[in-house]
Amino acid sequence: MNEGAHFEIIVQGVPRTYRDRREMAIEAAIYHKERVPTEDVKVRDMRDDSIVTIGWEKGKAFLLAPGPLPA
Repeated sequence: MNEGAHFEIIVQGVPRTYRDRREMAIEAAIYHKERVPTEDVKVRDMRDDSIVTIGWEKGKAFLLAPGPLPA
């Protein structure tokens, strides 16, 4: 793992890439969701294990409410 990265982008349950800033991680996750809307895309803050899910509705990606990492 990259020491400077605090955010992990997870696609279909598999960690795919890391970002050091939250805004950049969200932007990359939304970009991916807009390209492949059927895939499950999440951003995890590795410092506190909070997760933000990227949703899809009416042809547009959006952020769902953040939540804890599922057990």
